Amino acid sequence: MIKKVLLIAAALILAISCSKNNPTTPTNNGDTGIGNTGGGSIIEEGTGTSSPTTIADFLNKHAGTYHNKENSGAAIRIENGEIYYDYNMSSYQFIGKKTLSDNKLQIYGQNEGYSDINPYIYIFNFYDDSIKLYNKDVLLKEAFNKPNELVQIKKVAGLSAYEGNYYSFDRNIQKEYIHAIDKDGYFYGLQEFKDTNPTVQLKGNILEISYQQYFEGKTHSYRFTYILQNDIMIYGDLYYNGEYLDEYTLFTK
Repeated sequence: MIKKVLLIAAALILAISCSKNNPTTPTNNGDTGIGNTGGGSIIEEGTGTSSPTTIADFLNKHAGTYHNKENSGAAIRIENGEIYYDYNMSSYQFIGKKTLSDNKLQIYGQNEGYSDINPYIYIFNFYDDSIKLYNKDVLLKEAFNKPNELVQIKKVAGLSAYEGNYYSFDRNIQKEYIHAIDKDGYFYGLQEFKDTNPTVQLKGNILEISYQQYFEGKTHSYRFTYILQNDIMIYGDLYYNGEYLDEYTLFTK
């Protein structure tokens, strides 16, 4: 199964330590998590094309099977204008809203083989004989009603426009609240996240969070973003000690 990116502060440390890719410099609009070419950024709203014919023609030009060398059972297969994820004896079609911009295909939806109901944004960057696949976790939104497990962290200018509870689903298909925003613009999260004393600021529709933690004899810095868009919260970029972590899965023909 394609890797999920965890969205709570404690899990970010684990994600960093387990990353298979070296820190890199972003290849698109800085650290906003939004851009049309290169990297794992989402496609900017109002750009690209959602034409089924154009997207099918693009995929047909890249038809074939692309294998993941680190996992011999995993592959991306493109045929008849559709794209699939093959794993051992299973095959799942990537379904959802498709948007194409240059060499980047974005799909907002679900892999039909998943048992949970969390939506994801899949981002495929196409090159001559390879595909870099990124996946972004998406938090859904409901009306604000402070979840018991979340605590108030701090007030953020302009954040009241995004009032609501933001959640995903756990393996038991129960709501798991990650963040919340109240009508006064206060930002909420888990207690262990508050304990890091994070800096939280809103830049346009990008929520940027940074904090430091001391372990292994030194202080480590973290900075990550969420994209607030259409009543959802999308995981954006992650920086560790000032370096951008460009996490993807590589598939080659």
